[in-house]
Amino acid sequence: MHPVNIVEPTLANEAGHCSMVVHSLCDAGVGLPFRLWVGRSASLPTLEGSGLDIRPHFSRRLRKLQAILLYRHLLRDSARRNDEMLEARHRPASLPQ
Repeated sequence: MHPVNIVEPTLANEAGHCSMVVHSLCDAGVGLPFRLWVGRSASLPTLEGSGLDIRPHFSRRLRKLQAILLYRHLLRDSARRNDEMLEARHRPASLPQ
């Protein structure tokens, strides 16, 4: 199963509403794999202990540009996987010989 990507460039610690949103999403999606894209200096001990795939990615000065590039990468990757899945569904079955 492919992970659910959560992009939160401003998440740096567990104080504030960003952390609460992430906790709520993870609680609602029990059993789903989550990948969390956060600030490079993020300190998230509770989330790290919950088994999330945490990717420190964003620097404060460049986070808008980094977010655009990350969204582009994630959308292209998702489109590629969907194309592969559709091709597999519509591939004719081989005939027994």
